[in-house]
Amino acid sequence: LVSEEGGVEGDGIFSEVDIPTGQLLILHEFDDSAPEEGRNPNGELVEFSPGVFYGTTRDGGANNDGVLYKFDTNTGTYTKLIDFAGNTTGEFSHSGLILASNQKMYGTTERGGGGQGTIFEFDPLSETLSVLHVFTGADGEDSQSGLLETSPGIFYGMTESGGTNDDGTLFEYDLNTSTFTKKVDFE
Repeated sequence: LVSEEGGVEGDGIFSEVDIPTGQLLILHEFDDSAPEEGRNPNGELVEFSPGVFYGTTRDGGANNDGVLYKFDTNTGTYTKLIDFAGNTTGEFSHSGLILASNQKMYGTTERGGGGQGTIFEFDPLSETLSVLHVFTGADGEDSQSGLLETSPGIFYGMTESGGTNDDGTLFEYDLNTSTFTKKVDFE
């Protein structure tokens, strides 16, 4: 589990719950003071291999735009993998990650990427991040919801604002053809 706030520094915690006892065990406290490891973790975690979880933080990191990290519960090791950068990869990943059928991870950022946020792909084997789509505002902005893979390579998500009525959009991203399609303008 992650908590956006809490811990000694108030930057958030990574914890587990012992189901039989109901006891909360804090495994890691986020502290963005030095090194800049990120703060305010939120969204969905992905367990890529037994006990190895991947997640994102909304804030902190070298650029104060959030980070993508790995936490190994087997060894108690936290590793920052990616510093989000506002103008290139985006900033403020609220939704966390999903593990897709191709064994890569996908998520969104609320802002940045040279536009109004991004859809990104993270390859846990090469530990590289690629931007798949940059929101323009007309197709949505402020994506704070997670993605859903409905069939291999087909993702759906929503934005909080942007679109024709500036009330957000429902979108589809087809990884197979690298095609973004706005499906609905909310009003």
